[in-house]
Amino acid sequence: MRATARIGDVSYNAVHKLLIDAGKACSDYQDKVFRNLKCRRLKLDEIWAFVGRKAANVSTERRGEFGIGDVWTWTAIDADAKLMPP
Repeated sequence: MRATARIGDVSYNAVHKLLIDAGKACSDYQDKVFRNLKCRRLKLDEIWAFVGRKAANVSTERRGEFGIGDVWTWTAIDADAKLMPP
């Protein structure tokens, strides 16, 4: 019987480096390939989330502090190709 690796049995640094390298490779690929796109219809949307706590629950001392409160991510997707241009 083969033992399977658990999440705690891997090196944090190795996983972190792998994710950084994969992100860089994806970014480089998109920079080279996503040129002169013929997007005719874009669907725009937003994603709301919060960091630490919702804006309504941030104390007056921490209000306006970077990295605490509501966060919005705006997205666009080509309605025909289902591609999210950078």
